[in-house]
Amino acid sequence: MPLLSPTRRAVWLFVVAFVVLLAAVASSQTRFQDSQSSQALLAEVRLLRQDMRSSAVTTQRIQIALYRLHLQDAAVMRAAKLVEDAQSRLSDFATERKRIAEEIEESEELENTTSDANERKVLEKEYLPQLRRNLEEVGVEEHKWQEKEGEAEAQVKVEQTRLDSLNGLLDQLDQALQNTTDTNKPGSLSSLPSHGQDMARK
Repeated sequence: MPLLSPTRRAVWLFVVAFVVLLAAVASSQTRFQDSQSSQALLAEVRLLRQDMRSSAVTTQRIQIALYRLHLQDAAVMRAAKLVEDAQSRLSDFATERKRIAEEIEESEELENTTSDANERKVLEKEYLPQLRRNLEEVGVEEHKWQEKEGEAEAQVKVEQTRLDSLNGLLDQLDQALQNTTDTNKPGSLSSLPSHGQDMARK
């Protein structure tokens, strides 16, 4: 093999060195890109873990709110039942009061028209006074139940306000959970940076 002249040998060594340099630069760029992709994936994994922890906490709060909602709904129903009971009793008292009033009116008319002195005496001294006492007692009981009805209606409003507040809290928690789910879904390439998407496809 003929020996190369010093000039050709220098050129040849320069070419070889240039090729080696290009290969080194290319290898360095590849490692840099791989490092960026790995960092992007690690960042995404950490974000997903945070989202999962946040979702777990939100889900637990929703379960607690649902339990409280169940109890509060029962409280509203109990208060509403008290209102219904009071209204039912008031209806009975109104019917009884009307009946006694009509009976008093008829007895007074009979007292004024009867020709039987003994009957008139019984009506005046016994029967009518008893009817009037009965009417007064009904009025007293009716007033008591009107107060109970008012208290029960006020309690219904209080319990309903609490129930509405819990419903509002549930809506907020549900929206927070939905936002967390929609923002970053596990395994979704669309949520990864471009380098991370390339690595995930590999």
